[in-house]
Amino acid sequence: MFEIKIGGGITVTIDPALTAAINTLANALTAHGVPANSNAVVAPVQTTTPVPTAQIAPRVPVGTAAPVQPVQTAPPVSTTAVPTSTPTYTLEQISRAGTTLIDMGKMNDLMALLARHGAQAITQIKPEEYGAVAMELRALGAQI
Repeated sequence: MFEIKIGGGITVTIDPALTAAINTLANALTAHGVPANSNAVVAPVQTTTPVPTAQIAPRVPVGTAAPVQPVQTAPPVSTTAVPTSTPTYTLEQISRAGTTLIDMGKMNDLMALLARHGAQAITQIKPEEYGAVAMELRALGAQI
């Protein structure tokens, strides 16, 4: 039995089992990093149901992996002929490609292309812009 006497004639008697339990709790808290003389406030414990989780592969420290050796590969060899000059296009080729786009249902795309080049019809495109127009027609799906 442990007795505490407080001034004014008050005596508190503590059962030895309670004293042992308090000491065990204090030792457990100290073992988990809570200093014995701290003013820590212990929050109420909430019981939760454990949720099954997938196993995660253990982490490997960054410095332990073997160095990766770069693999040297030869640049790809082109088997197709590379044009040495810029292809030239005719009004007839541009017109055929435009007709193909109309047949594909891309009339609005064709009209937007013409507007970007300051034209309302293919015949109004300047010959020096045929190359750029041909590339845009190709991007829209025409074969030219």
